[in-house]
Amino acid sequence: MNYYPNDEEALKKIIEKYEAISFDIWDTLIARTVLQPEDVFSIVENRAKQMEIEVLDFRMHRHEAVFQVVCANPNISEIYDALQKAANLSDSTKETLMQLEIQAESEVIVPRKAMVEVLNYAVLQGKRVNLISDMYLPGEVMESFLRQLGITGYENIFISCDYRRLKKEGLYSFYKEKVQAETYLHIGDNLDSDILAAEHWGMNAAFIKSGYRLLEESAFAEMLSQVKTHNERNMAGLFCVRVFNDPFIGNGQIKISDVEDLGWLFIAPIMSAFMLWLEKEVQKEHFDGLLFAARDGFLIQKLYRQMQKKRLHATLPKGIFFLTSRALCTQAGIEDEEDILWLATVKFNGTAQELLRYRFFLTPEEIMSSNGETENITEYIMRHKKEIFLRASENRRNYLLYMKNLGIEEGKKYIFFDFVSSGTCQFFLERFVPFEMKGKYFCRSVTEDKKGSLKIDSFYINNGVEKADSLLYKNYRYLETIMTSPNPSLCYIDEKLEPVYDEETRNEEELQFIEKVHKSIEEYFGYFQGMCDWNEEINVKIAEELYQYMDETYFEITCKTLDSMRLRDDWVREFAPNNQEK
Repeated sequence: MNYYPNDEEALKKIIEKYEAISFDIWDTLIARTVLQPEDVFSIVENRAKQMEIEVLDFRMHRHEAVFQVVCANPNISEIYDALQKAANLSDSTKETLMQLEIQAESEVIVPRKAMVEVLNYAVLQGKRVNLISDMYLPGEVMESFLRQLGITGYENIFISCDYRRLKKEGLYSFYKEKVQAETYLHIGDNLDSDILAAEHWGMNAAFIKSGYRLLEESAFAEMLSQVKTHNERNMAGLFCVRVFNDPFIGNGQIKISDVEDLGWLFIAPIMSAFMLWLEKEVQKEHFDGLLFAARDGFLIQKLYRQMQKKRLHATLPKGIFFLTSRALCTQAGIEDEEDILWLATVKFNGTAQELLRYRFFLTPEEIMSSNGETENITEYIMRHKKEIFLRASENRRNYLLYMKNLGIEEGKKYIFFDFVSSGTCQFFLERFVPFEMKGKYFCRSVTEDKKGSLKIDSFYINNGVEKADSLLYKNYRYLETIMTSPNPSLCYIDEKLEPVYDEETRNEEELQFIEKVHKSIEEYFGYFQGMCDWNEEINVKIAEELYQYMDETYFEITCKTLDSMRLRDDWVREFAPNNQEK
């Protein structure tokens, strides 16, 4: 009898009827973060190139090598022997490539959590649990992978290359001879090898769907025809392995309540594409360092550190998390009365006294009483110009000492990273810092004022919200809310060279939410950069589409914390609307 359970509980009830339970491994208990198994061959090829090992059309040769082995159901060593002959490889190159493949496989596997739970349930019920797989990686390698993922409790593992039999050729007979049970149930994702073949060898079987099959049957199936490049396929694979990790998820609207899923599925792909762009940008010319401006540079700096560890053969300048804010840069950059007047008239949500306190950083003792209606706001502010110039000088001096302590050197050249900005911080910093800066932004809001002449390259360009070059910018509220540090906005650096922050407007739940999203993005990028082709041309189409999936048409997102979070513009002193520009 064959079963097609619709949920985990139904499968568990089926298991209760049988003495011996066997599980397929690949796409049943574990899944790959790549879209197709052959994509691992491309990873091997890319890593080999970084080691200056060039094998022309490696992916093709590796695929065909399986059919060139004389013996049936070869193991990976025998496959690479055939590959060595076909591609004329040395012994050392053959061994290196084979180890690269085993290493790559170990790095792209994740457990299918619901199915591991089913296996554990079978073990707890006292069932005879074994694993059966058609695979060229021998049992000892597969067992190390399973241990790595915390999958234990099974008795034996039956691999086709160890027994020289596929499932349909009699691998099941070796299993039955070993177990000697009265009743058998096999669970797997392949209709031919796991269901029909098991039935042929006198076993009952339960069919569960692989992640790839679920993707093919879903509203996201069109993605499969759109992915063209290696990196695009990796993004599709990372999407598939997360959304369809559970084989019982169904074909309806998918519910997202897990904070980590939110970061992984929608935000991490576009951030990963940006990191590929940044990696290329920093190598176009010599830079002595990369300043990741607070607060939006907090996560990007962590991703950059990851990239530095992985890209050992690339020349990447040191990254520095650089405390800054529009409040400090504009105030420390004051040069004359015109600057004071400009700062006094730029939008501010508060009283004139609050303006002096939060934008010019005067103390309550320094703030004079207003003359009421007989004095306009600019006249009132200008009565404080002596104190304002003095405070600007103090903050500028302390800020420069802070930079020196960070190891930022005079006369050097640095990249200044900002997330979505018109360049306000960079513009005022360039007035007084003793080093050269060039901006590398996620998105630049182009203005017609003096900031328009700044040296800035950006991943996206916005000439006004209605002219943004991507739908991403028009919906970036979630990104701005999430791409921030755990600290409030910086006010200034004090005489002890310690940061003085503004008040925190986010609650503990919101801060924990941001931390969890950051961790999921970091985890995603760890997988992605381990698989990616760094030399491939950047195409953000798939990443943008994944970001656009954060829509009720595809997903029901039930993260209440996200819905309630609002980004506060501390410079203006108000909560920003969806497209508040800096």
